Amino acid sequence: ANAGEKLWFWVFALFGGVMVVSGLTMMFPETFVVTKNTANFMLVLHIVSTIIISAFSVVHIFMATVMSEGGMSNMTSGYCDENWAKQHHNLWFKELK
Repeated sequence: ANAGEKLWFWVFALFGGVMVVSGLTMMFPETFVVTKNTANFMLVLHIVSTIIISAFSVVHIFMATVMSEGGMSNMTSGYCDENWAKQHHNLWFKELK
């Protein structure tokens, strides 16, 4: 995994967790004993996390389809050539060979 893949994972994991916690807090305020200020703060956290994950998702999709030559055709057909597999998924390629 390269740095971009690791960053994608950690952004999704961390901000996804923030979205879950803030969403549950706003959904069940009586359970978490939430004040109005806390609810407003949770709303801001939820919105900021959504924007960050959305931006990373758009970049991730762009990189997988447009920037990776053959990426879109591999996804739509389900097949890839040897060179592409060797370059993008070398461990899987070695396992198949």
